[in-house]
Amino acid sequence: MGKIINVIKASGEIEPFSQEKLTASLQRAGAGRELAQKIVNQVKPRLYQNVPTFEIYSVVMKALKKEQRELADRYDLKRAIMELGPTGYLFEKFVAAVLEKNGYKTLINRIMMGKCVSHEVDIIATEGGTNGTNETDRKTNRTYIVLISSTKLRRLRRL
Repeated sequence: MGKIINVIKASGEIEPFSQEKLTASLQRAGAGRELAQKIVNQVKPRLYQNVPTFEIYSVVMKALKKEQRELADRYDLKRAIMELGPTGYLFEKFVAAVLEKNGYKTLINRIMMGKCVSHEVDIIATEGGTNGTNETDRKTNRTYIVLISSTKLRRLRRL
């Protein structure tokens, strides 16, 4: 097994480069397995210790533009959303305000522990009152995890 190459994410976090993660992101954008692997093979020789992810992104975008322009545009959408940075939370704040006007108590941008990993949750909305002790009364309250997905809201699951 070769040496582990770390990457520096936009958040400043350092994590090992994951060929599987890059392949999966390309496939989510619409690349077939063969094209995704071809691009990963173009990225690997350009990796070095603590390479910033934006450099990896640049190599990927150049390869995608050469192979399939439409796919490059789709892949670039993720970056455009990421560049919104903190202002990207305005929509979540807006949706939380709408929910609050309709009687929900809300928490935005929270990390919740799942069965195996933690998850970033856009909005946690709870309807109903409290039992007088500031604790949730499970009989009268329903809590929803709300994920904001491009153009729609969806209730993921009831807690």
